[in-house]
Amino acid sequence: MALLETSKKIANRMKTPIGASGDFGVSIGPNGLSGVPGKHTQKSEDLGRQTIGDIEFQGSRMTTTSDDQPSLVAVDELWISKDLGLIGLVSHLGPDGKFTARIQNPHRMAPDPVLFTIPSDYKIRDLE
Repeated sequence: MALLETSKKIANRMKTPIGASGDFGVSIGPNGLSGVPGKHTQKSEDLGRQTIGDIEFQGSRMTTTSDDQPSLVAVDELWISKDLGLIGLVSHLGPDGKFTARIQNPHRMAPDPVLFTIPSDYKIRDLE
């Protein structure tokens, strides 16, 4: 996997050990009550399935409440297609604001392999 720093033309390449799943986490937008100190209570719920652009997604909602300030509540939703490994929708509503990102015009065609090639004018930095 490589993360590109386009302004510096640097590709930070991370090697995945043989046998590793290659899974990694990406945080998109605010999450829960991460900026609120103290203890939090979380409740998760299954939202069932929904179709976005002919692709079926499974939804879940996480509601986080501050134990010290019960009026502080954050609601995070995530819709994932496990078959395709795609996030269809992610949303957050909480005291720190509102955020929504939705996939648009999804296609099942294989992407052009050039999209996964580090540009030839980039310096490659291997990360451990």
